[in-house]
Amino acid sequence: MVSLISLWIGAALLGESIGELNLFYAHAVAFGLVVSLFSFAVLWSAFYLRTSRATAVAGLATVITYVLNVLAPSFGSISWLEKLSPFAYYESLPLLNTGDVDPMSIVVYAGITAVALGVATRIFERRDLVT
Repeated sequence: MVSLISLWIGAALLGESIGELNLFYAHAVAFGLVVSLFSFAVLWSAFYLRTSRATAVAGLATVITYVLNVLAPSFGSISWLEKLSPFAYYESLPLLNTGDVDPMSIVVYAGITAVALGVATRIFERRDLVT
């Protein structure tokens, strides 16, 4: 909600118009990114018994994928690594300007969410909850 209000205020100050549907698309795809990262964190929390370790691993993996997204295009030979980052599939400017949603971003975020939650569920089911 804060980003929605901030974008409206910024657009008004600059004299620009942003379509309400475009704002919805940008926030919907961002929500997909957040849910996929949350699912990835749930996977690690099911894997590790200690929450501090699960948080550290999930946080480190998120930072690494973000850094890959930022740095990989700078190096021609390893630019393909950018596509391993979920951040590579979130392009806010085209969403805000034209409202064009990349279907690959939806597929990637849904796939990460489904696989991470599926594996986390299997790990959790096999865990001995008594100990």
